[in-house]
Amino acid sequence: GGGDCPEMSIGAIKQALEVSLPGSFIYVFTDARAKDYRLKRDVLRLVQLRQSQVVFVLTGDCGDRSQPGYRAYEEIAATSSGQIFHLDKQQVNELLATCCHPYMVVLFWLPTHVMLKCTGLKPPGYLSQVELMSVSGRSLRTIPVSLPTDLGQQGLWTLPEFRTPPQSFFIKVTGNDEGGFRFHRLSKPAPVLKPAVNVTSSVGGVAVLSCQVDGHMRHNLTWHRAGQPMNARVGRVKLLADSSLQISGVRVQDAGAYQCEVTNTHGDSRITVWLLVPGTEGRYPVDHLLKHLTHWALMAPQARFIWFPLLS
Repeated sequence: GGGDCPEMSIGAIKQALEVSLPGSFIYVFTDARAKDYRLKRDVLRLVQLRQSQVVFVLTGDCGDRSQPGYRAYEEIAATSSGQIFHLDKQQVNELLATCCHPYMVVLFWLPTHVMLKCTGLKPPGYLSQVELMSVSGRSLRTIPVSLPTDLGQQGLWTLPEFRTPPQSFFIKVTGNDEGGFRFHRLSKPAPVLKPAVNVTSSVGGVAVLSCQVDGHMRHNLTWHRAGQPMNARVGRVKLLADSSLQISGVRVQDAGAYQCEVTNTHGDSRITVWLLVPGTEGRYPVDHLLKHLTHWALMAPQARFIWFPLLS
């Protein structure tokens, strides 16, 4: 705004992250770099807290990609595992879903409606409907797909204008192939983990480290410590039915960082959970301590750390 090219886009991203659900996809459409790039740190903190993805669709950059207002877009996209698309204003922006062979469906978003590109499906095969599905598999909305004038020869199918639901969703496409057999194709997202919650336990106590996947999609879950997978089925350390890690008879050496990683065929996600044992602060390895301080600095960017030398 204000008649100059840079826009207050980072503040808008910050507001979107604050009101959206964890694991959301945030899409930024702009023709300018950011004027308020000093808010970048707040956005990076929210991205890590919410585990959301930010995708930029740019039709301009004010003519200079070396400026911090553009570099902020690059850092936000990289931190959130997002992307930056550079397009002219007549192009559509590629988005969101790829369904499996032999009928590949790619979504394109236009200002007023959605277009489906379907490869491998020829007339008399056709698409009949699109469902918006929640991450838990619940149907949010069903949208009919009209037969295009070319009967689908070019593989482009137009949907009527609709409003997207206020939560993360993926796409289920239904149709009939050339032989008249009904098919479904699903755009399944990578698993999304809820934000980590650190745990404090005294020596001899029982600590339960939580790792919760948002939704009910299939996934594999593994706990790691010091870069190595943990055997959490025998002894003091056990994997509970809800995928939490239970440590009984906590010892001094148990203090530190634990990584939870979930994967499926569409991607992976991971969080770090810290087990804090009072009285063992000086026993953390230096690299773990620095990671711990960095974690809390990101969570509370106004915090200051002051180092004092130890006096003998």
